Amino acid sequence: MKALWLSLIILICFSCKTDTKHYKAEDFINDNASTVIRISNVENLSSNLNNNDLLSQLSSTKNYINLKSTFEIFSKINSEYPIYLNLFSSEEFSFSTTYSDVFLKLKDDKELVRDSITIDELSVEKMTFNNKNLFLSKQGNVIVGANTKERLKETLQTLASDQLLKLLKTTNETTELSIIKNEKQTLKTPLFIDSLLNTKQLTNYLAFDVDLSQENILLNGISKATDSTKSLINIFKNTIAQENELALITPNNSDGFLSITYNDYQIFKSNLDAFNNKKSSEDYTTLLNNISEIGIIYNDSNALVLNTIDAEYTKNQLSDQQIEIETYRSIPIYSFNKPDFFKNELAPFFNTRVQYYCQLDQFFIFSNTKEVLLDIIANYQNKTTLFFKAYYKAVSKQLSSHSSLLQVVNGKSLEAILKTSLKMSASLDLEPYRTSAVQFTYDDDFAHFNAVFNKSKVVKELNTVTEKFNIKLDEDILNDPQFVKNHVTGKNEILVQDVKNTLYLISNTGKILWKKTLKEEILGKIEQVDLLKNGKLQYAFTTKKAMYVLDREGNDTKPFPVTLKDKVTQPLSVFEYEGRKNYRFLITQGKELLMLDAKGKNVSGFKYKKDNTITSQPKHFRIGTKDYIAFKAKDELIILDRVGSIRIPVKENFKFSDNELFLNQNKFTFTTEDGELVTLTASGAIAKQALGLTKNHGFDASSVSSTYLTENKLTINGKTIELDFGNYTKPQLFYSNDKIFVSVTDLQTQKLYVFDSNAKLIYNFPVFATASIDLKNTHQIEIVTKGDTNSILFYTTN
Repeated sequence: MKALWLSLIILICFSCKTDTKHYKAEDFINDNASTVIRISNVENLSSNLNNNDLLSQLSSTKNYINLKSTFEIFSKINSEYPIYLNLFSSEEFSFSTTYSDVFLKLKDDKELVRDSITIDELSVEKMTFNNKNLFLSKQGNVIVGANTKERLKETLQTLASDQLLKLLKTTNETTELSIIKNEKQTLKTPLFIDSLLNTKQLTNYLAFDVDLSQENILLNGISKATDSTKSLINIFKNTIAQENELALITPNNSDGFLSITYNDYQIFKSNLDAFNNKKSSEDYTTLLNNISEIGIIYNDSNALVLNTIDAEYTKNQLSDQQIEIETYRSIPIYSFNKPDFFKNELAPFFNTRVQYYCQLDQFFIFSNTKEVLLDIIANYQNKTTLFFKAYYKAVSKQLSSHSSLLQVVNGKSLEAILKTSLKMSASLDLEPYRTSAVQFTYDDDFAHFNAVFNKSKVVKELNTVTEKFNIKLDEDILNDPQFVKNHVTGKNEILVQDVKNTLYLISNTGKILWKKTLKEEILGKIEQVDLLKNGKLQYAFTTKKAMYVLDREGNDTKPFPVTLKDKVTQPLSVFEYEGRKNYRFLITQGKELLMLDAKGKNVSGFKYKKDNTITSQPKHFRIGTKDYIAFKAKDELIILDRVGSIRIPVKENFKFSDNELFLNQNKFTFTTEDGELVTLTASGAIAKQALGLTKNHGFDASSVSSTYLTENKLTINGKTIELDFGNYTKPQLFYSNDKIFVSVTDLQTQKLYVFDSNAKLIYNFPVFATASIDLKNTHQIEIVTKGDTNSILFYTTN
C-alpha cells in the first residue's frame, strides 16, 4: 500500500506545474557544461567501461572515484531512451532523457529514498541514495534532473544553443557514448607530449563518438574553433592535409612523433604567425617551401624532420649548410649554423635548437645531437622504424592516411600525458600500448578528429597461440560460450549466458554488443537460422518453458518467443530438410516431440507415438535421398522419418553411454556403457566393436572422423596417444575449413589441448582454460572458452 501511494505522489508530481511546450531531451544540454555526454545504452556502456583495460587502470584516480560516486544514483534509474549529461565538474551534473513508463520503475533498493518537494513553485521529485541527491522534473515529454537544486533550475532555464545542437548532430546517435568537450569552459586538456603545446588552446569544441572494446578506445568526431587566431587548430585553415609519412623515419624505440602537413607553406606560415601575433619573416623561409610534412620525433633529445616533395630543391636551399663533419653508414652528417631557425620559425610546435642534420631519401633530419641522427639512420636502413611494426599498422588502419596534425605515442608517453591530465602519481602498466594516436584533419571551418588508444600484443614467432582478450561478465558464466556468425562481416562472434540468465553477444574484439536478460537457462547449443530467407541470421534456442528466436540486435523475431505448456527436456533441434530454409523446430518434452514451423505453428503432419522418455537431443541425418530423425529413448534407439513414423525398426536394446549419437561413414554410431562402439546401417544391420572403454569415456564423431578418450588415452582416427593423468572433459571434434581438430581440457591442471587429425598436438598448446571450447578455423584458428568463473578467453593462432 505504501508503494502504491508513493507511485501516486510521483505521478501527481510529474503531472502538476510542468511546461506543456514540446521539448526534446537534447534541448536541455548546457553550453556552460565542461562536457556534454550522450549515453544511448547505459547498461551496455557500463559493462564495456568495466571491461576496458585502459579505463580500469584509471579507476583509482581521484577524478574516476569522484565521478563514480557522483553517478552512483544513476544505477537506480531505468531509461530506454538516450540520456544527455551535462558535466560541470567531477561532482556536479544535470541530465535529460525522454520520458517513458519504465523510467518510473526505478530499480529497487532499500537505501533509495524518494520524496516530492517544491523548488520555486516547481514540483520536483527528490531521490537520495548513499547521501547523494537527484532532483527530477518533467518538462513536456522530457525528464530533466540534476544533483543540485541550482543546476536543475539553471538547466530548465537555459536551453541549448544552436551551435551546441549542431555539434551534437555531427555525432552518431546509435553510438553507445558520444561526448562534446567544451574547451572554453575547462582548463586546457593535456593532449601532447610537448608540454609547451599543452599550454596553447587547441580548439573550442571537440565532439566525438566513443567506441569501447576490452583493449581499445576509438574516438571519432570533429573539432570546432570559433576564434580564427587563438586556437591552434586554425593554423591549418585554408590548407589541405597531406599524407603522413613520418612513421617511415621514426625508430620503433622512440617515445612518439608529431606530424604536421599542409599543401601551401605560405598559407600555413601566415596562419602560424597570426597565432603567434608576430610579423612574418622572409629570412630563410624558402627552405620550407617544398616541404609537405614537418615532423618531430620525440626521445631524450628530439629531432625535427622535413619531408620534401623535391629533395634537390631542399638540398640546394641548404647549400651553405653542407659542412660534412662525419659519415655514418655512407650517410653524411652536416653541421647546421642557424640553430634557432626552426625554433623561431615553427613555434610553438618546435622549441629546440639544432646543430646537425642529414638526408635520408626525401627526409631531412635535424637534431641537437649526432647520436639521435645515428639512431635514426640505423633504424631507417634496418627497416626497424614504426612503419614496419604490426602494432603501428594496426592503429594506422583505423586512421586516415592524410591528416593536418597527427601525434603517435608509445606507452611511456601515454602514461605521462594521462598523469598530467588527471594529476595522478600512481604508476600505470601501459607498456602494451605501443601505439596510440590522435589525429586532426582540417576541412573548411572545422577539423575531423580521430583518436586510437590501442593495446597490442606482439607475436614473437610464427604458429604461436595468442590470447586475444580475456573479458569479464557481470556475473559468473552459466554455460560454455559458443561462436556464432556475424552475417554482416562474416566474422565470428560469441554468445554466452551468465548465472542470472543474461545472454551476451560479444564481438571478436571483446566488445559487448548487447545483453538480454531471459527468464531461464538456455538448453544446449544456440542454433542460427535465416527465417526471412534474406541472408540475415537469427539465434534460435529453447529454455524449459519457451522457444526463442532473436535477431542480431537481440530483439525477438515475431512470432517468437513461443510459450510452451509442458517442460522442455532437451536442447532445441533445428531441421532444414531440403536446404531451402523451410525450417522445422523439434522440441522435446519428456516422452513427447513437438514440431513447429518458421511461424511458430504446430506441424500437423508430424506425429510421434510416445513410449519411453527421450534421453538425448533428436538429430537429423541424411543418407542418400532419405531423411532420418534419431534419438535415444531410455534403452531404445528410435529412428523416424520426417512425419514421425518409424523409419528403421531397431529391435535390440542398449545400455547407452552419455555421449551423443552420430552419423559416421553413413552409419548411425554410438557407444555403450560397456565400452562398445555400435553402428547401425540404413538397412538395420547392427555391428559392435569392443574398444575397452571405461564407463565414463568420451566420444565424438563427424561424417568421416571419430575420437574417443578413456582415462588418459586419446584416440583420433585410430591413432592413440597417452596424456598426463588428469580430469579431462569429453573430447570435442571440430571439422572446420576442411581440417579436423580435437580438443580436451584437463580441469585439474586447467590446460587446453588441441590436436590435429594425426593426433599431433598443435604448436604452442596447451594453454589455460577451465572448460570445453568452441573452435573455428577461418584464416586462423579461433578458440573461445572459459577462464575464471566470470571470464571468457579468446585465443587465436597465427
